[in-house]
Amino acid sequence: MLPFIILAFIIASYLLHEFNKSRWDGKIKRLCAKDGGTIIVEYENLSKAALERNKVNKYGNIRISSKSTTESWQDYYHESHTEVINKFDPYVWRTVYKTYRKRDGNVMQKTVYYSRRGGDMPTGIGHDSSFSCSDMPELKKEYDKSFYKP
Repeated sequence: MLPFIILAFIIASYLLHEFNKSRWDGKIKRLCAKDGGTIIVEYENLSKAALERNKVNKYGNIRISSKSTTESWQDYYHESHTEVINKFDPYVWRTVYKTYRKRDGNVMQKTVYYSRRGGDMPTGIGHDSSFSCSDMPELKKEYDKSFYKP
């Protein structure tokens, strides 16, 4: 009888964790659909010299550092703010990234992510699972937007 009780407890615990994770993933999907993604505030056409100065990579992306680590040659920097939505298992948060033009401080783009880490049944092995707006195929293009055009 005792092995059956232990097995029932393990199964019930697993189902409870999966239900809670699924519930939070549903909330994240709704939040992502509501205000997740990238808003371009101002587009900018970058010259070849500006692309080279900002170290464009083979994918056409320029390097944008945080404000505290930006270097003198960089024309843009970003700042982020994270708000914790749920502190406990699973850990859920909202992050807002804003990219600024250094010379005048104008916001160029704003990107909002919602994310979950954990919520799994504790096993002691492996990593926690995760889910975020960028995992949603319908929002993939939304996060690939950029304020500059080469």
